[in-house]
Order: sequence, then C-alpha cells, then structure tokens
Amino acid sequence: MLAAFARRHNIFYGWIITACAFLLAMISVGIGANCWGIYTIPVCESLNISRQTFSYFLTAVMLGQTFGSLAMSKIIDRLGERDTMRLAAVALPLSIASLCIVKNVFHFISTGLVIGFFIPPIGFLMLSILISNWFNAMRGTAIGLALMGSGFGSMILSPVINGSIEALGWRITVLLAGVFSAMITLPICFLFIIERPEDIGLYQDGARSPAEAANSGEASWGFTRAQALKSPVFWLFITFVLGISASLSSTSSAVPHLCDIGYQSAAAAAVYSAGMGAIALFRFFGGRVCDKLGLYRAALLFGAFVPALHIGLIFAQYISIEAVLFAVGMGSGNVISGICYSMLSGKLFGRKHFSDVYGTVFAISALASAVSPSICGSIYTAFESYVPAYYLILAIFITGYIFFCISIKMQNKWKIKNGIPLD
Repeated sequence: MLAAFARRHNIFYGWIITACAFLLAMISVGIGANCWGIYTIPVCESLNISRQTFSYFLTAVMLGQTFGSLAMSKIIDRLGERDTMRLAAVALPLSIASLCIVKNVFHFISTGLVIGFFIPPIGFLMLSILISNWFNAMRGTAIGLALMGSGFGSMILSPVINGSIEALGWRITVLLAGVFSAMITLPICFLFIIERPEDIGLYQDGARSPAEAANSGEASWGFTRAQALKSPVFWLFITFVLGISASLSSTSSAVPHLCDIGYQSAAAAAVYSAGMGAIALFRFFGGRVCDKLGLYRAALLFGAFVPALHIGLIFAQYISIEAVLFAVGMGSGNVISGICYSMLSGKLFGRKHFSDVYGTVFAISALASAVSPSICGSIYTAFESYVPAYYLILAIFITGYIFFCISIKMQNKWKIKNGIPLD
C-alpha cells in the first residue's frame, strides 16, 4: 500500500525505508541501549545493589548485542531479513517491558542479555544492511539520516524517562517504554519493510534501469569472515573500533558521574540529552560529509573530535562548556560507529559476504561496549570516582586512532596483494 503511494507520488521507496529505519533506530538504540544510565540510581536503590553490579546489566546488554550480531547472518539465512526484523520487533519491546517485574539481580541481568540479543536485528547492524540494499551513491547520506534516529530518540526520551522515573518510579517507566517501543516496531516491520528495491521493480538510488544505477563494484568481490580475520588491515581497523566503542559506552556513567560531582539529576540528564541531540545532528550532516569528503578523510576528521567527550567529563567541575564538549565528542564518535563502521567494512572487505564481516565488526564493537561499563564500575568502586576510567579509555582511543591511520596507509598494498581493484 505504501509502495503504491510512493510510486503514485514519484517518491523513491528507499527514502521511506530510511524514515522507517530512523524510527527503528530511535527504539532499538535510543531506548534499548542508550538510556539505561538514567536508571542507575533508582534501580540500585530499589534492588539494593551497587553501581558496579548495575554495570553488569549494561555489560549484559552489550554482550547480548555481541551474540546477536554473530548469530544474525545465520538467522537471516534461515528466515530472511524481513522476518528476522519481525521477530525482533516483537521480542525487544517484550523484554524491555518485562524488567518491570524483576525481583532479583539475576533476573535483571539476564533480561539485559535478552534485550541486547534482539537489538541488532532492528538496530544499526540490520539497518545498515537494509539501507545498503537501497542506496549506493547516496549510501552515507541515507545511513546518516536513518541512524540519527538513535540520537534524536535519546535526546527526546532522556528527559522524558528521567521525569517519568521521578513521577512514577522506574518500574512503571520501563513498562511504558516497552509499550511505546511495540507501537513503533510492530507496524513498521510487519507492514512497511521491503528488503530490496528489486522486490518492487526498482533499482538502487532510484535509478530507472540497472545500467543507470550506481555501481561501486563492491558487490562483485568480498572476503569471507575467515579471510578477513587473517588480514592485518582488519585488526588495525578493529583497534579503532575498540577505542570508539569503549569511549561511547563509557558515557553510560555520565549521569551518575555528574550527580556525584554536584549536578542535580535534571541538569545531569540535560547534559546527557545534549549529547544525544548532537548524535542526531552530527549524523544528519555526517553521512553527507562521508559521501562528499571521502570515507577515510571523514572518519579521521570525526575521530579527531572524539577526545572532547572525555575532556568534558573529566573537567566538568572546572569548566562551563562541559555540555558542548560532551556533545561534540558524542556526535563525532557516533558518526563513526553508526555510519563509518558499516561503510568501512564494505570498502575494505567488499559486500559479497558483507553481513558476515560487518556482523563480526559489530560484534567486536558490542563486546568493547560491554566491557567498558564494567571497567568504569570497577574503577569507581576502587577510587569512588569515574575520572580514572575516563583517562584509561581516552588512552585506548588514542592508540586505536593511530592504528587506524596505519591501516589506511596499508590498505592499498593489501588490496593489490589480494587482487582487489583500487578505489
């Protein structure tokens, strides 16, 4: 029905897919992954647990994403992309809502694992694959527009969730979050998702014929997961992924950290919300920058601004622009994690086995995101401050950034050695 409407009004259906992906990113990442830090203090008080124990829940969510990412290519082979998304559209809201009845730590953490498992099928991993099916020449722009939904959702929902927790308690709030998630995911995944333009007689980028469609050649070649894992370029690239992902996931401690140093909970949530808003803004422009400036230059440019995130948190007591620094670092880092990860995976290793290779990259990213909150929680327990953890993660990021620069220098030699056409 929507496809017929788009055809009548001369609208390329890929842009409708992009709008649907925007809303799914808002739910899967905005609610399913990004907003749990706001629950830290009320959940710890309710369940009588430490912040380190709560960090295990965050770790469980990220580990679930790791397992889900590694399993997703097999699930897609069995069910197809659309039915895989439909499964997650039901399971993710249910698992979020079920947190309202948790009675103990085991139930709380194990539910986090389930939540994480069902994020990739309607989150960054699947949405990047879906958008890549529909776009080539404008892939960066489309992915950026789609994935900015996570930042937009987090920006809007962070203060709403914080206010709801204060007014209704965290259990009612998480139940409402699950209901709201279902209201978005179910109609989109069951009614509007179409896997490929060819399914409705269209071509990538809205072209009128296969000859007119842009073709980068990526789909004609590609390394398997096993071949990619043997490449030095892969592991140099992965160090960059580890640094970015660890940096971004460490922000789950931003709200309690700011409260510890004297911020009111509403003010701390406002700083966090500014970071989420920056994600939306940066992704809006970031995809276009990747298309225009070039993928490698764009990744290096945005990567150079990620340390602002750490600096804003470390020196929040002493400066008045902590929200600006936090926002710039969050926005820049999320351009790389949301847009560049998938595009770099296709550029470096081809699209023939894209879901396997990018699934592995995403899984490693999720693993780093899983470990980072636990490191922050453990260091907080030892030092009663998150600041030493931010210094450590900043050092990890700088190392990864340097290794990524080396990988760019190596990649042409590596492609020539393996008979791959240069860009």
